[in-house]
Amino acid sequence: MILPNNDFKSIADYFKKSKENTDRTVNDRTCIDLDFHDFFNSVDYTQSKPGQQCLYARLRNLGNGLLGVDSSEQLIHFLQENHEALNRVKKNLNRLNSHDAYYINSLFQDEPLAKPKWLWLMPILSFTSLALSVLSFFQFIFLVPLILLVVVNLLIHYWNKKNVYVYINGISQLLELIRCAKLLDKEDLPQLPGIGDDIKLLQTLKWQFAFFKIESKFQSDFTMLLWGVFELIKIIGLLEPLLFYKTIGSISNKRSAIKRVFQYVGELDVMVSTIRLRENLPFYCLPKINDENQFEGFEVYHPLIEKCVTNSFSLSNKSMLLTGSNMSGKTSFIRMVGLNAIAAFALNTCFASKFTLPILSIFSAIRMSDDLLNDKSYYFEEVLTIKHLLDMSKQKPCLLLLDEVFKGTNTIERIAIAKSVLSDLAHKTNFVLAATHDIELTELLSHQYDLFHFCEQVNNRDVDFDYRLKEGALKQTNAIRILEANAYPASVVSEARVIANKLQLQNN
Repeated sequence: MILPNNDFKSIADYFKKSKENTDRTVNDRTCIDLDFHDFFNSVDYTQSKPGQQCLYARLRNLGNGLLGVDSSEQLIHFLQENHEALNRVKKNLNRLNSHDAYYINSLFQDEPLAKPKWLWLMPILSFTSLALSVLSFFQFIFLVPLILLVVVNLLIHYWNKKNVYVYINGISQLLELIRCAKLLDKEDLPQLPGIGDDIKLLQTLKWQFAFFKIESKFQSDFTMLLWGVFELIKIIGLLEPLLFYKTIGSISNKRSAIKRVFQYVGELDVMVSTIRLRENLPFYCLPKINDENQFEGFEVYHPLIEKCVTNSFSLSNKSMLLTGSNMSGKTSFIRMVGLNAIAAFALNTCFASKFTLPILSIFSAIRMSDDLLNDKSYYFEEVLTIKHLLDMSKQKPCLLLLDEVFKGTNTIERIAIAKSVLSDLAHKTNFVLAATHDIELTELLSHQYDLFHFCEQVNNRDVDFDYRLKEGALKQTNAIRILEANAYPASVVSEARVIANKLQLQNN
């Protein structure tokens, strides 16, 4: 199921605000190219909103989880062997499944709210209002200043409401986070860092949180009479602004503890999600990370394609150049490898029987279009995107995924530029997977690239794709035959053949 855009905005919020982004962060361009949101939906089995946010951050910040690979696998193995403990963990994580739990991260990631300079005046107004309220029972004359003061307090109270509404969802759910973490900590799960001290520190805030928990209940389950009485008491005593700024101050002093508890719960949920993911896959493997500049996969499949045809490949110190017609499987293959690499680094899980690769940063140039709002043509968008890949390829080992580079320009210059760019990208520490229709590139790049292709069979009016990766360059093209199979006019097909043969002779 595709989540609505506003949900993805909430899910991505923790990642986007994180200052822990690594040099292996998957950028927005690559996410678009690899259908990242669909991929996220397919691997997301989390029970909680913090778990969703941590899973998203893991998939974008490769190799930046709370636990190392070995510790994560030990915890996963423990939970798989202890079903009762796993079910209790799931039940406790589910306490944080409310949409409001998406706002917990704002309590430790957003800049603390600045206190108004006249905050010192609030206790005086509060005390005076309460005193006048008591005195007015004995002398009605005190009602006049009380009413005037209540008007002042009313203005302050509703001026502060906008601040309360920003924080109330996160504050009310923070109480649930503490309770959830406390229950999970009692499970004494292996490999997870202890957070007992952080929980004790945050529990000192429980009475303050309880006040805002009541406020959030009134918002969701409106009871006019009770709400009116409660609101009047808060206005007379300025209780809400006073307690709000005290709570915000306390939270600000404990941001590090909140963050550690959030990550503890979220990362544990990622482990639980990984267990469920693996259970629902037709088969999977744990990736092997090597230092030998070898990249290979056996029986690899695309996680978003049902009944996907598996393919195998092996690269050693050379990149891959793919040829084939449209719809033959080139682009899907490139995306498949990219998503498997992300899953390998983020979840230690691959959609394959074997997957081996070195530590790589992942970049792509697959799905590009005109940017009319910023006055960029298709070609100029290609120029900027691939320039970024050239820059990144010099800074760190990369997996670079490219499809039909520079197709926004003429044939001669496209082939010339594509050859020079692909040669520059394919130096020792990088692996490039590039798809092209330009057969000329197979000869120009054969010393740097292993050649592979996809092909199809044209029978009468049927075009059959087997989606099998084959070694070597594409020997036979079928574009004109496909026109013929689809009942194009004979004159069109005949002229196309004559021109193609003439151009082929000129090239030879």
